[in-house]
Amino acid sequence: TEIRPDQAALVNARLHELGLDHLAEVHAADAAAFDWASAVSDVSPTGAQAVITCPPYWNLERYSDLSGDLSNAPSYDEF
Repeated sequence: TEIRPDQAALVNARLHELGLDHLAEVHAADAAAFDWASAVSDVSPTGAQAVITCPPYWNLERYSDLSGDLSNAPSYDEF
């Protein structure tokens, strides 16, 4: 998942250009609230081959102003 819809669309477009869109898809969603079971079962009845993640590093990089974006947490404890 990618919390920023524009970034998810960009990655999906690039996967399509490379002919890899049948192998991978980026969903625009908050990973904490995402229905992973449904997304995986839509792609493969046997489950995902891989899940690639890059967690936010609290205050090292601000990803967006979206609510749910953990890079906006005001303290490490809230992160």
